[in-house]
Amino acid sequence: RNVSQDPYIMFHGCRSKQNEHNIIEEGFRVDKCVSGGANYGTWLASNAAYSEAGFTFTDPSGFRHIFVCLVSRRTPPVMQQGSDMGGHIRVMGQDLVYPMWVVRYEGG
Repeated sequence: RNVSQDPYIMFHGCRSKQNEHNIIEEGFRVDKCVSGGANYGTWLASNAAYSEAGFTFTDPSGFRHIFVCLVSRRTPPVMQQGSDMGGHIRVMGQDLVYPMWVVRYEGG
């Protein structure tokens, strides 16, 4: 088994309920991205705390929301900061990120 080709888990925070809803309905669409410029890519973090720090919203019940995502290794990232898999953030192109779950949690 070629482990280097296996998908891996990363985190993505949304700053609004509407953004979260759009991702749930349509998946990650780089043509809708605003961070980094039009069609730049989807920003993800290998550490949930990084996504939580300023990139999540709190709903009226006091819960924060964050996506747990499956990320493909098929194509290199558009941008990466940090070492491979130990790094903090990656920007991935279209059809390389799947939103698996939205986790709602207290705190932050």
